[in-house]
Amino acid sequence: MGLPNIFTFILLSVFLTSPVIAQQPQDESIGSVVLTKGTVQASNGANVRDLRRRSEIFAGDRITAGPSGFAQIRMIDGAINRLSEETVFTFHTYEFDGEDGKPDKAVMELHEGGMRTLDGFIRSNADDEYRLITPDTEVTPQGATYECVVENEKTYCGVFDSSISMKNEIDSVQLGLGGNWDYAEVESRQTPHVPLLTAPDILGQITINPGNNQTVTTPQPTPTSVTPVNNGVSFPTPQTIRVIPYKK
Repeated sequence: MGLPNIFTFILLSVFLTSPVIAQQPQDESIGSVVLTKGTVQASNGANVRDLRRRSEIFAGDRITAGPSGFAQIRMIDGAINRLSEETVFTFHTYEFDGEDGKPDKAVMELHEGGMRTLDGFIRSNADDEYRLITPDTEVTPQGATYECVVENEKTYCGVFDSSISMKNEIDSVQLGLGGNWDYAEVESRQTPHVPLLTAPDILGQITINPGNNQTVTTPQPTPTSVTPVNNGVSFPTPQTIRVIPYKK
């Protein structure tokens, strides 16, 4: 066997024995920008793009919103992600093949700053995978409207519709439906989650415009109202009913 044939045989052997890693195509859009303000950029490797309305988002994009900036992004499954100012956020994976398609997957990471999500079709269940990674915990929603903020070396999360779970190396906590709290904070992956009875001031500052000229904001509890699960509605606390005994 000549030398060229030997080299060809070696290269072919390496190719056939190397593992094949399936990757999501980088040229397929996973969402598009609905609203933006200030300096917002997407970086993907050496490629850096300024984001504006109708800019496309791709798997692997790291979004950076500068001071006084924000971005609202509609994903291919209908979810809306709103990133607040001074936020760094990465879309690692976002795979959606339709409501009746094969299992879907969304893996995102909030490095710093804040985000709020109106849920789409992808959610954590027996088939689909949905994870939001932060420096201190991982969030898995069950079709939820929720908000998370990474600030002051802590992660704060609140749920406003359905439920989410927060889990790290120490413990986990369920927020919303099926849980006893709607809010929680955690300091690191080696510390337990701390449930909160009321919304911390750091939450509720991110608003979403769902596209019908109606801004969705986080309801804030007051002494005379209760905070419902659904967005933007507060119901007055019922007055005490005075019962008068019946007399013949």
